[in-house]
Amino acid sequence: MAELLSRRLLRAFEDVCAGFGTLRTIENAFGDEDFDTSVAREEGTRRDVFITIAATVDLTDQRQTTRLLRVLETIASWVPRDDVSGPNPAFEQLRAALERDGYRIDDTGRIHAPNRRTLVELPLEHLRDPSAILEHLERLERVGGDDPAMTISSAKAIIEATTKHVLDELGEDYDGWRPILGVTATRA
Repeated sequence: MAELLSRRLLRAFEDVCAGFGTLRTIENAFGDEDFDTSVAREEGTRRDVFITIAATVDLTDQRQTTRLLRVLETIASWVPRDDVSGPNPAFEQLRAALERDGYRIDDTGRIHAPNRRTLVELPLEHLRDPSAILEHLERLERVGGDDPAMTISSAKAIIEATTKHVLDELGEDYDGWRPILGVTATRA
């Protein structure tokens, strides 16, 4: 599985820690999200502390990555958005690093993850004709979570197409089947 945060983005936050954090604030940011801060060396630099603790995070795990994003929000809050001459270049670099990876930081300092709409990987190579399933998956991918009603409708269509395909593969006639409670099917 692909990493949800790039190493390049983490390096941008390393720079913020080196410039704006202290050993204690960096450890507290991670500790507040229940990351093990004991791995950080007492004599390390601010950058080392960030690198050492961040290295323990499984960047392919959605839960750990979500917790790490909250740590990054805290770290981003250490950087003033503006300085005397306008936008703070350090904050703008951080914003640009986030945007390069599809993330954005809003006016409240909250980091929003990109909509990762990827086609679900299914073992379709064993099916004779998976075109109907693929068509519905692609429609669901296009809709994403932007339109809840369409998302639900597309999900139902995938279930129906998949069920019909399975029945076809088994040689069963599904003309006499009817949905019960929208989830299961029974003979009419």
